[in-house]
Amino acid sequence: MAFTLLSISRLDKADYKVIFHKQMCIIQDPKGHTIATIPHSEGLYCVVASTQTKNGHHANAAAEKMNINEAHWKLSHVSSAAIKHAVSKGLITGINLDYSSKPEFCEACAKAKSARQPFPKESHTQAQKFGEHVHWDLWGPALIKILNGHCYVAARIDDATCETKLYFQEKKSETFGSYKKDEVLRFLFLHTLFFFELYFELYLIGTTIS
Repeated sequence: MAFTLLSISRLDKADYKVIFHKQMCIIQDPKGHTIATIPHSEGLYCVVASTQTKNGHHANAAAEKMNINEAHWKLSHVSSAAIKHAVSKGLITGINLDYSSKPEFCEACAKAKSARQPFPKESHTQAQKFGEHVHWDLWGPALIKILNGHCYVAARIDDATCETKLYFQEKKSETFGSYKKDEVLRFLFLHTLFFFELYFELYLIGTTIS
């Protein structure tokens, strides 16, 4: 019997005999051999130790040590340090903890207990110039393709001006090509704007001098 919770009704159906006498629960197999003697403790009959019966049969005992990982899972993923402290101080009873066992990585804890800093209600790092900071997003695939076969849309949004440029694509893998194309166009636009501003300043200087 590998479980610490035993069903009396199932033992009865299997033709086993269960005897409660003098604060002990005695379980016998169909041949009358005692296979378990379980003492009464705090209102329950807890399997705590292995004993030897007179007829040579071993009473089943669930006295195996529980490693820290099993205790962590059974105690609702409490930290290993807290479990060791609680067991050692007697705050948790009924566990024969193996203090030498090492805690393993718990994927459930990593996903459920991950922490992050709260997001600010508004950004204080908005770019001041066009092209200084851009955002990219990819949408798709669309359920229905347009006539030229495009079903993805890559969107570039300028952080300073909120200008949005859309690039329609047939495949998701074309996004990097759309990015390079946009970089070239922004480079040409910024340099064209720079020379236009320079020309306009020179024009104003010339007008002022004349």
